[in-house]
Amino acid sequence: MSNRKEIIQKIHQIVETKIADLQSLIDDLRSSNTETKSSMGDKYETSREMLQQEIRQIQTQLQVYQNHQNLVNRIKEKPSETITFGSIVKTSFGNIMIVTSLGEFVIKGEKYISISEQTPLAQQLLGKKVGDAFEINQNRFQIFELA
Repeated sequence: MSNRKEIIQKIHQIVETKIADLQSLIDDLRSSNTETKSSMGDKYETSREMLQQEIRQIQTQLQVYQNHQNLVNRIKEKPSETITFGSIVKTSFGNIMIVTSLGEFVIKGEKYISISEQTPLAQQLLGKKVGDAFEINQNRFQIFELA
C-alpha cells in the first residue's frame, strides 16, 4: 500500500482538478452566452435560457465537489489505531479510503476506492482494527493494514 501522505495528496488532486474543470466549463459557457447575444438575434432568449440551465447543472456539480473538498480537508495526517473517517484500509476486498464517494483511483499501480462514511461498506469497517474481519453480501473479508 502506498504511504498515507501520497494517498491524501492524490485525493486532494482529484477533487481540485474536478473543481477547476467545472469552473472552467462554467466560465466558457458564460463567455459563449455573451457571444451568442450578438450573433443570434431573435433566437437569443431561447439559447440564453438553455445555457443558463446548463450552467446551473454544472454549478450543482461544482457544489458537490466543493463539499467533497471540505471533507478531504478534514483528513488528519496521522492514522488512527481503529478505522475512522480518513482511514486508508488494506483488506482482502481491496484498498479503501473512508472520506467521501469519489470512486476508484490508482497510485503506483495500486487501486483504491474512496467511499463515504455512510456507505454500508464503511459502516462495516468503522471501529475495526487490523486483524478484524467484516462481512459484505455474505462474504467474509480480512483487514490487513491501516494507513
